Amino acid sequence: MGRRRGYEGVEDRWICPCDVARDPSVNRYYEERRAIKIVKNGFDGKRARSAGYVVSERADGSLIWLDGQHRGAAAEMAGFGHEPVRMTVLTGLSRREEADWVLLFQEDRKGTPPGEAHRLGVMAKRPADLTLDAVCRKYGVTAVGYSGEGNLAAVGTARKIADKENGEELLDQSFECLIGAFGNKSDSFEAPLLSGMAYFWSHNNGNVDKAALTKKLTKRWGNPAALFARAKTMQEGTGRPVYREVASVIVGTYNKGRRSGQLEVL
Repeated sequence: MGRRRGYEGVEDRWICPCDVARDPSVNRYYEERRAIKIVKNGFDGKRARSAGYVVSERADGSLIWLDGQHRGAAAEMAGFGHEPVRMTVLTGLSRREEADWVLLFQEDRKGTPPGEAHRLGVMAKRPADLTLDAVCRKYGVTAVGYSGEGNLAAVGTARKIADKENGEELLDQSFECLIGAFGNKSDSFEAPLLSGMAYFWSHNNGNVDKAALTKKLTKRWGNPAALFARAKTMQEGTGRPVYREVASVIVGTYNKGRRSGQLEVL
């Protein structure tokens, strides 16, 4: 089972997949097409019995998937849902701990979309996800992992920033400037822009006129796509990561026309 994380008991039992339920608050999003694909790849009785399953038994006796919800669904589709299979059962878990276990299994496979990982991370009360959630709520942004008005698509990037020692401050400053300059739009939070803005603030905290910076970004670039295009052009000449060039563009924009208080080139 790897690391021991907050459970009272653990044992193996023979349980029918049809007797285990999903709880959307602690499970990752269920995708029926994933289960169908498993069946099409030849999910017979032998594979159903050896697939490996982990469940949580709650105080009321109900069983909830921690690992294997799609394999369990595939077993039911293939006609093996009522046949007992060996499952590892954890008892005494809170909802937070269940979500943490689900994340732990998914991280080992790197298979969970960042938006789903963030949702589960909030449920599991992981510090970086709570930080990101707080900043998103402050600015009316939804960390869902896909584009749309008011949506944060670059959730994976934002989680990495939030996980830094001063992650909350970096995210807060980055969101404030990007939204102030370009509005609460999905393309305002593209990964290179968000990373570049956070990199900028990590090197210039405390010596920037934030209002002046926001105004200059709007006046010079008008939209995030134009700023990003300039950074991409610069990258062709330097070979550096594009987020570094985004930070350089931000510095250049801020310095232009300033007689004093210019920032060092990044």
